[in-house]
Amino acid sequence: MDYRFKSNRKEFKNFGQYFDKSIAPHLHSLEGERKTRMILGMIFAITLIPVGLYAAWYFGYAHQDSDGRAIHLAYLIPMAGYMIVMYKFRNHIKFFLAQKISKFLGWQHSSKIHDKDFTLALSRFGVVPKHTESLIDDILSGHHEGWPFVLREVDLGVIKGSGKNRRRVSVFRGFVLSFDMKYGTSGTAAITRHFYDELDRQISENQHEGIIDHKGTEIYVRASNKDIIDTVMCARFQQALFELSAEMPDMDISCAMFGNQLHIPIAAENMFEVDWMFQTVKSNDRVQKLVDDFSYVLSLLDIILKRRHCIDTGRKKYPAYRDNSQPKRFEA
Repeated sequence: MDYRFKSNRKEFKNFGQYFDKSIAPHLHSLEGERKTRMILGMIFAITLIPVGLYAAWYFGYAHQDSDGRAIHLAYLIPMAGYMIVMYKFRNHIKFFLAQKISKFLGWQHSSKIHDKDFTLALSRFGVVPKHTESLIDDILSGHHEGWPFVLREVDLGVIKGSGKNRRRVSVFRGFVLSFDMKYGTSGTAAITRHFYDELDRQISENQHEGIIDHKGTEIYVRASNKDIIDTVMCARFQQALFELSAEMPDMDISCAMFGNQLHIPIAAENMFEVDWMFQTVKSNDRVQKLVDDFSYVLSLLDIILKRRHCIDTGRKKYPAYRDNSQPKRFEA
């Protein structure tokens, strides 16, 4: 690992050399454009200062804003002006870096799609909240530990109010880790902390049920057939979920199996983002932030995919949902 970029992941060995050859030249060519856009953005922001001050007075004093939130308009409006000018350029830098780092790891990166069918399926299984709007922001796909995966960063929301009070409220922000299940697996399952009546219709009338005990908390399992529930009740798979929960204490352990895929939603802050380009486009800090994000994803994939001790054989084996069979390549 190059001294400029730190990671505890072996996958980032020699990343510094890759950065110098495949990333740095393009970044260097954009420094002039960054400076120009930053100056234009600041000029636009300055012209919006009177608008921000007037809006703060109008909504604060004239409308007797009791909680004092209107005063923030004085700087939010000028800041929005700068962001408008810099938005497209910032996104170009983000996507360029994310795609290059993904390529270094042998993965693929894409972004910004609407796939309500996928997120609504997750909500019907009770593993994400009900919602009316969904945005899938960043998507990573590739292989880790010899098994294909897809990570979808999602933002789910509902519309509340009407007219001037109409607004979007976020109900879930994070990402969904998806994995192929071993060849020949069929059926559906849901693992949640609570039972949901709607699950009866999503799984089957002849469903199998089970309970996983995690530190005195019961986690409920519903599955459409014996093979699926045996897969879920596999001790190695449960250990993976418990370790994932320990890594993320605020995580509500839940996952769904449908379409021959395992889906694990994880609430988290937005990842794979870059700053608003006040620093030089050649800033190592910006790249380091993305290296940290990708290293974090690698650590989560380790937890779900790695071999674990098997009580029956005394050897290390993969969780039952994947075993050692080779599925077709997973496409997002």
